[in-house]
Amino acid sequence: MERTATLVCASLLLVLPFNRSANAQAPAAEGQHRTERRTNGPTGFEENKGQVLRTDGQPAPFVKYRLAQGNALVFLLENGIAYQFNKSLQDPDFARLMGKLDLTPAERTRFEEMKAERRSETYRMDMVLEGARPDPRITTTGRSTDHTNYYNHPSGPEYASLDVHCYQQVVYHDVYPGIDWSLSLNGEGIEQDFIVAPGADPSAIKLRFKDHEELLVDDNGRLIHGNRLGRFTEDKPVSWQGTAQVPTEFSLDGDVLTFSLGEYDPSRTLRIDPPRVWATYYGGTLQEFTQGVAVDNAGSVYIAGWTSSSNTSNVIAENGYDLSLSGPPDAYLAKFEQGGQRIWGTYYGGTGEDRFGYCAVSGTS
Repeated sequence: MERTATLVCASLLLVLPFNRSANAQAPAAEGQHRTERRTNGPTGFEENKGQVLRTDGQPAPFVKYRLAQGNALVFLLENGIAYQFNKSLQDPDFARLMGKLDLTPAERTRFEEMKAERRSETYRMDMVLEGARPDPRITTTGRSTDHTNYYNHPSGPEYASLDVHCYQQVVYHDVYPGIDWSLSLNGEGIEQDFIVAPGADPSAIKLRFKDHEELLVDDNGRLIHGNRLGRFTEDKPVSWQGTAQVPTEFSLDGDVLTFSLGEYDPSRTLRIDPPRVWATYYGGTLQEFTQGVAVDNAGSVYIAGWTSSSNTSNVIAENGYDLSLSGPPDAYLAKFEQGGQRIWGTYYGGTGEDRFGYCAVSGTS
């Protein structure tokens, strides 16, 4: 039997199948859902051939492609992106018991109790191309040699989504007059470019952010957008005409982002490139709230907030001052190097309630 996860969001409710290996080639029996995999998991933007469902069981054709990145899901929509973070709230001992082959009667009883108590928390935020063409032509490159077959269609296995491939690049053509929107994968994450044809107007590009708890351009010109479950960081944008660089900055007005460009030649193609640096989910099995973020002169990122989660598998604290939860909640502080690798993380607090509400840096500390 196939496992599914219900993705609860602000305005879009989806159900996505979790992939499981299956050797049988025949369709599943009526009432059963099955996913047949030819590989270990999606390695690019996975096309939606009907396997992405709404919570009412109906297909979600407005989702064109999707990408899983750890506890985050990225959905490419008709004219924007939906970022969705998911967190499982469960007893820390649940994973240990689930991995055991033989449970004692007492362990079995406890496992079923914890299973019934499991909860999930999901948060979605969107980035929409404001005023863009609603039905752009979409092309892809870098098609995977492997594929997935999904048998989860509500109308039965005869409507299965077969030969579902992943792609390394997705291009939306003429989202604005003479402007293409390209999304591709590199070693650091998703890279999105706007390719402005000669004579096209780059000021038409307007990105509206919805349902974000955190949205800012920091002192280094980086765009940071996120919520209590995770965040994305995008480096200061760079624009090019051939090998010549065009000065470019993010300009944020409320929840609408535009690009401020220096002098360039409007008779030549312009590529606006806001590179994705890294994204992370930070937390354990209970509640976490990130209240502050700062970037030092070396590009290291600091986050601060508070948590009720214990330090199972060093999810909160490592190489830090305090590696044990004393509250809950306890305040926490973590430092990441420029590429997103955590350098250290620490709890801070006593047996009462402790919270960090802000963080700042001076120089490189």
